[in-house]
Amino acid sequence: VILVLVGVALRFASIRDYIFGTLFASTDSLETRQGYIESMKSLLHGVHLLFGYGRTQSAELAQIYTGNHYYHNSYLSILISNGLVGLGLLLSVILASVLKGIEVFRIDRATGLICILSCVVYLVYAYVEAAILFTTPVIAMVATVFVVSLPTFFHKAVVPKNM
Repeated sequence: VILVLVGVALRFASIRDYIFGTLFASTDSLETRQGYIESMKSLLHGVHLLFGYGRTQSAELAQIYTGNHYYHNSYLSILISNGLVGLGLLLSVILASVLKGIEVFRIDRATGLICILSCVVYLVYAYVEAAILFTTPVIAMVATVFVVSLPTFFHKAVVPKNM
C-alpha cells in the first residue's frame, strides 16, 4: 500500500518537486540558522559570555545582528540571554533526565529508551528551534513534559525505592 502511494505521488511533478526540491533537498533554512550563530558569536565575550545580555537586550541584539527577533536555536538564545550559566543550567536539567532514563533502561529497556529518546529529540530540536525549557508557555510545557517529567515519572514508577 505504501509503495503504491509513493509511486502515485512521484508521478505528479508538483508532489515530486516538493518532496525532493523543498522538503528534503533544501538547506536554506539550516544555512540561515547557522548564519545566526556566526553573526552573533562575536557578542559572547567577557561578562556577557558568563551571564548573557538578559532577555530584553538579547532580543534587540538578535534583531540588529540577524534581522530577526527569533533565534531559531535554543542554545544560541540561552547563550545570548543567559550566558554559559544559563546554558549550564539547561544542560544539567537534561543530563539529570538522561541519567534517570538510563536507570529506567537498566530495569525496563523499552521504557528507558523512550525516556532517553525524548531527551535526544529535544537536544536535536533545540538546535533548529528556540523552544527553551521553562521559558515559552505552551511549547516549553510540552518540552518539559517530554524531557524532564517523562523520565522522572517513569523513574519513580519503575525504580524500586531502595535504589
